[in-house]
Amino acid sequence: MSATESPTAERFQQAFAHLENYGPGSGRGALQPIDDAVAAAARDETLRAGLEKRLVALLRGKAPAVAKDYACGKLAILGGPAAVPALAELLTTETLAHAATNALQLMPCPEAGAALRASLEKLSGLPLAGALTALGMRRDPTAATQLAAFLGHADPVVAAAAVAALGEIGTPATGATLREFLPKAPAALRSALADACLACAERLKAAGDLVAGRSLLDALLEASPPEHVRAAARRIAS
Repeated sequence: MSATESPTAERFQQAFAHLENYGPGSGRGALQPIDDAVAAAARDETLRAGLEKRLVALLRGKAPAVAKDYACGKLAILGGPAAVPALAELLTTETLAHAATNALQLMPCPEAGAALRASLEKLSGLPLAGALTALGMRRDPTAATQLAAFLGHADPVVAAAAVAALGEIGTPATGATLREFLPKAPAALRSALADACLACAERLKAAGDLVAGRSLLDALLEASPPEHVRAAARRIAS
């Protein structure tokens, strides 16, 4: 039984009406029927699709930013391909870029990853760093070439996000990219780069690719990192 067919349908409709005007200081308890429906949607595809449709409509409507932030959080849980375009439209919106990026990061559908990859050429500053980070957290190997292009970015926050993302993806290809970047990395990126190399090497080791992992660790040690990095590299290599 869907939320609109249940005995609590009136409360559900009131919750969405409240959400459309939700702002700082609004009562959070009035949204509980939506929270409950989102939890139930994991077991009810019809309910999930209906909720997704309503949340997407809210994102494209005139609801306050706080309400749209809430909707992004719910779409992170239940959103599918149909929600991706509306979320992607928010990636260039300063007040909602973080919430939309987080939703796309968490959604397992490949369309979400494609939207993040497509956004890279449109974004700058923190929204761009956020999208790069999200691709790393998704461990999206198809983004590796695009991520590598940001290693020399003028904004150190963006460059550091690209470095970290390559480490999180942790494939032989991203390991090779990090290894090649080590000798030419600016001083401001060395700490982030060391962390990324260690993370990548750990992932390679876990995947059974000991040769690629050891090659990356050897290159890191050759770059004369601090002792705590050397100790971590030796631990991973053992």
